[in-house]
Amino acid sequence: MVELLGGTRIVLAESPTSDHFQDDLVQTNECAACGVYSVQNMLCGRCRMVRYCSKECQKDHWKYHRMECFPPYKQISAEEVAAYSKLNCHDAIAKLNDDLATFSKGSPPMVTSSAANQLLFYSNQIQLQHENLECETDQMLKDLHESFESFNFPIPERKQPRYKRLAQLKSKENLQSLLLRCQSDQREVQLDSIKECRKLLSDQNPPIRELVEMGMVPVFVGFLRNDKNQKLQFEAAWILTNICSGTSEQTQEVINCKAVPQLIRLVKSKDEELAEQCVWALGNIAADSPVYRDILLEENIIEALVP
Repeated sequence: MVELLGGTRIVLAESPTSDHFQDDLVQTNECAACGVYSVQNMLCGRCRMVRYCSKECQKDHWKYHRMECFPPYKQISAEEVAAYSKLNCHDAIAKLNDDLATFSKGSPPMVTSSAANQLLFYSNQIQLQHENLECETDQMLKDLHESFESFNFPIPERKQPRYKRLAQLKSKENLQSLLLRCQSDQREVQLDSIKECRKLLSDQNPPIRELVEMGMVPVFVGFLRNDKNQKLQFEAAWILTNICSGTSEQTQEVINCKAVPQLIRLVKSKDEELAEQCVWALGNIAADSPVYRDILLEENIIEALVP
């Protein structure tokens, strides 16, 4: 079964009794979205790395899982994965650089999609290690901060735990400052501020409601119209993609601000990254409800997607 999620067509979870996939890499029977444990939980049909208890949980979790959802590759054995996972981040990056250099210097038939997929798999492993290290570092900084507070010692701003730094970035004062900088006449200031907005919305607890209520959606849609600055368009499309992963009301706000025609127009952009990001945004809109899907059809999205 195939469904449109997040702007890409992926295979929905199949029964765990399916015998045509290798499930060696799946480490848990917990639902990746809600945490419910059951041997009946279904595997992600694309990467075979996580399980879900229902299609609804898979849809809700897709906005987080999509960045790490890669198909399983038979040329990567369980032994290779186990050996690779024991490398520290520095050694893992060194290995990836060596493999990439070998790949780049190759020639057919050595340069294959399988080799490229293997590099993608290894890069994903590095990303996971980096995220784990970041969590451990943040916990250490949190413990340090609490210890210093108990003895009334000041702690440098840059040593603040991540949750405190994020709280400061998501504060009403900082968001209002971001809005003003987004409306600046200086291109560099605009780009820096919209990147900061995008990073905030990429967090697991993004301040979507706050940004929408502050009236920032029309500003982002306005950036889509700026054909002289494709970097700005790309960041704006990414932000709107994340906003459309929120509630139906937030997606409706994006539609009300006339983002759909601009996103469909930019699907034909010569900038492949920009075009792809716009497809992601439109996919999130379509996945929200049949009503929004029909709005896209009325705007002739099919014609835009067909080469």
